[in-house]
Amino acid sequence: MKLKTDDFFIGRMERDIAERLLNKMLVGTFMVRTSPRNNLNIISVKLKDAVKHFQLLSDERRKLFVAGKEKRKFKTLEDLVKYYRKKSISMQEVSLVILQFVILSLLH
Repeated sequence: MKLKTDDFFIGRMERDIAERLLNKMLVGTFMVRTSPRNNLNIISVKLKDAVKHFQLLSDERRKLFVAGKEKRKFKTLEDLVKYYRKKSISMQEVSLVILQFVILSLLH
Protein backbone atom coordinates (compact mmCIF):
# COMPACT_ATOMS: atom_id res chain seq x y z
CA MET A 1 0.00 0.00 0.00
CA LYS A 2 1.40 3.39 -1.03
CA LEU A 3 1.56 5.94 1.77
CA LYS A 4 -0.07 9.27 0.85
CA THR A 5 0.20 12.64 2.58
CA ASP A 6 -3.49 12.41 3.50
CA ASP A 7 -2.65 9.35 5.59
CA PHE A 8 -0.40 11.18 8.06
CA PHE A 9 -0.72 14.97 7.58
CA ILE A 10 -2.94 16.44 10.31
CA GLY A 11 -2.78 20.13 9.33
CA ARG A 12 -2.43 22.98 11.83
CA MET A 13 -2.07 21.73 15.39
CA GLU A 14 -0.47 23.08 18.56
CA ARG A 15 2.38 21.10 20.12
CA ASP A 16 0.51 20.42 23.38
CA ILE A 17 -2.51 19.00 21.54
CA ALA A 18 -0.25 16.73 19.46
CA GLU A 19 1.42 15.54 22.66
CA ARG A 20 -1.92 14.80 24.34
CA LEU A 21 -3.07 12.75 21.34
CA LEU A 22 0.20 10.88 20.88
CA ASN A 23 0.70 10.12 24.57
CA LYS A 24 -2.35 7.83 24.35
CA MET A 25 -0.89 5.93 21.37
CA LEU A 26 1.59 3.12 20.77
CA VAL A 27 5.33 3.85 20.66
CA GLY A 28 6.23 4.83 17.09
CA THR A 29 2.88 6.48 16.32
CA PHE A 30 3.48 9.70 14.41
CA MET A 31 1.86 12.62 12.65
CA VAL A 32 3.01 15.46 10.45
CA ARG A 33 1.49 18.75 11.52
CA THR A 34 1.91 22.45 10.83
CA SER A 35 2.87 24.53 13.84
CA PRO A 36 0.56 27.57 14.18
CA ARG A 37 3.37 29.33 16.04
CA ASN A 38 6.00 29.35 13.26
CA ASN A 39 4.13 27.80 10.29
CA LEU A 40 6.72 25.01 9.94
CA ASN A 41 5.84 21.40 9.30
CA ILE A 42 6.74 19.14 12.21
CA ILE A 43 6.94 15.37 12.63
CA SER A 44 5.69 14.48 16.11
CA VAL A 45 6.35 10.91 17.21
CA LYS A 46 5.52 8.92 20.36
CA LEU A 47 8.50 7.52 22.23
CA LYS A 48 8.42 5.25 25.25
CA ASP A 49 8.12 8.05 27.83
CA ALA A 50 7.67 11.21 25.76
CA VAL A 51 6.72 12.78 22.44
CA LYS A 52 9.53 14.15 20.30
CA HIS A 53 9.11 16.84 17.63
CA PHE A 54 11.27 17.25 14.50
CA GLN A 55 11.14 20.37 12.31
CA LEU A 56 10.96 19.85 8.57
CA LEU A 57 12.80 22.38 6.44
CA SER A 58 13.47 22.83 2.73
CA ASP A 59 16.52 24.03 0.85
CA GLU A 60 16.75 26.46 -2.06
CA ARG A 61 15.77 23.63 -4.45
CA ARG A 62 12.69 22.83 -2.32
CA LYS A 63 14.12 19.51 -1.15
CA LEU A 64 12.83 18.52 2.29
CA PHE A 65 14.93 17.47 5.26
CA VAL A 66 14.71 17.09 9.02
CA ALA A 67 16.43 19.98 10.85
CA GLY A 68 19.93 18.85 11.81
CA LYS A 69 19.95 16.16 9.11
CA GLU A 70 20.75 18.25 6.03
CA LYS A 71 22.68 15.43 4.33
CA ARG A 72 19.51 13.39 3.71
CA LYS A 73 17.06 15.30 1.46
CA PHE A 74 13.81 14.26 -0.22
CA LYS A 75 11.68 15.40 -3.15
CA THR A 76 8.40 14.83 -1.35
CA LEU A 77 7.00 14.55 2.14
CA GLU A 78 5.90 11.01 1.29
CA ASP A 79 9.50 10.07 0.44
CA LEU A 80 10.77 11.56 3.71
CA VAL A 81 8.22 9.66 5.79
CA LYS A 82 8.82 6.44 3.87
CA TYR A 83 12.55 6.68 4.60
CA TYR A 84 12.08 7.35 8.32
CA ARG A 85 9.69 4.43 8.61
CA LYS A 86 12.77 2.26 7.99
CA LYS A 87 15.57 4.35 9.53
CA SER A 88 15.73 6.12 12.87
CA ILE A 89 14.83 9.80 12.66
CA SER A 90 16.90 10.59 15.77
CA MET A 91 20.49 9.70 16.45
CA GLN A 92 20.50 11.15 19.97
CA GLU A 93 17.98 8.77 21.48
CA VAL A 94 19.06 5.70 23.41
CA SER A 95 16.50 3.72 21.44
CA LEU A 96 15.71 4.01 17.76
CA VAL A 97 12.97 6.43 16.77
CA ILE A 98 11.25 4.85 13.79
CA LEU A 99 7.94 6.10 12.41
CA GLN A 100 5.72 3.02 12.70
CA PHE A 101 2.02 3.81 13.04
CA VAL A 102 0.05 6.52 11.26
CA ILE A 103 -2.08 8.34 13.84
CA LEU A 104 -5.08 8.80 11.53
CA SER A 105 -5.42 5.04 11.00
CA LEU A 106 -5.43 4.54 14.79
CA LEU A 107 -8.08 7.23 15.41
CA HIS A 108 -10.68 5.61 13.11
